[in-house]
Amino acid sequence: MIKTRIIAAAAAAALITSALALYVQGDELIYDSQSDPLVSLSYINDVVVAEYDKKLAQLSDTLAELSKKNTALENANAALQTALVTANAKLDSLEKQLAELKSEPDSSGYEIVCLKSGQKLLASEPCEMILRSGSAIIVSITTNGVNDLSDGNELMNTAAAPLYHSLLVPRGDGRGIQITSGEAYVMVRGGHQIVD
Repeated sequence: MIKTRIIAAAAAAALITSALALYVQGDELIYDSQSDPLVSLSYINDVVVAEYDKKLAQLSDTLAELSKKNTALENANAALQTALVTANAKLDSLEKQLAELKSEPDSSGYEIVCLKSGQKLLASEPCEMILRSGSAIIVSITTNGVNDLSDGNELMNTAAAPLYHSLLVPRGDGRGIQITSGEAYVMVRGGHQIVD
């Protein structure tokens, strides 16, 4: 009986202490942690540890995602470095070619030559010829002729070379023109030789 009264008194004291730990501020019930600082082990296990584990999992996921992004950036950087090396090599090659072209004499202009009867003007490389005066015939020891760029046709061996037409020999294989008049002037551009 005494034990029952002690237990009842202890329960009442606990109830009063809990009631004092809570007080009303306005319409809200406020918990006063200063009067009840104790936290149960189940609260720590169920709430605090669970929240900690959740945050830790989130941080791990974020770290894994950042690691993936970092790897992707490193791969992209490596690809850019390779592309940069290739581009620099191409640029060096182009600069070298440009320097070589600048050092070569300008071959875009025409040379005017005066030829006598029977002389041949033969291409030693791709060559363009324009008969300005006199007369000439086509010379071709191959099955191909000389291209008449003005008319868009091919002139075969011994055909008459027309005046003021742009005649093209695409390869240096001995094709060209032979003068049939006493004298003729020819504009020529490209490698050629004059044969008597």
